Amino acid sequence: GMEDTLNHFHKMMSLMALEIWWPGGYKAAVIGVSQPIKAAPGDDVVLPCWVSPIWDATKKTVEWSRLDQRQDSTKKYVLVYRALKLDRRLMMESYIGKASLIPEALKSGNVTLKLTNVTVNDSGRYKCFLPSLKTFAVIQLLGE
Repeated sequence: GMEDTLNHFHKMMSLMALEIWWPGGYKAAVIGVSQPIKAAPGDDVVLPCWVSPIWDATKKTVEWSRLDQRQDSTKKYVLVYRALKLDRRLMMESYIGKASLIPEALKSGNVTLKLTNVTVNDSGRYKCFLPSLKTFAVIQLLGE
């Protein structure tokens, strides 16, 4: 199932990490799979992304955005999670009800984005940004 898929990504994919250094030399990175994720129209898809070392994201802010779309000034995100819930006021209409995180996985730093019922318009580059870590990862979704 979903967990196997994520474990598979952890093991099999080469990782792309954009790193920052913490005071005292503690290093945290947001890691996304470096291989493009392929999806056909109608598929549900997972864009695996996590923080390493393990970092509890439950009470943090998670922002997923598109790098390849001109964005409306306010509703410019695929997904915004903050204060323990999704902030729909900042999300693009087309992603409300379509984009989600895995709530129980946030505790271990897993900020993977789930998209349901993918369309051709969903193809492109997605950026996962964690403001409190000032670091991000980019994952490409390829429509088939």
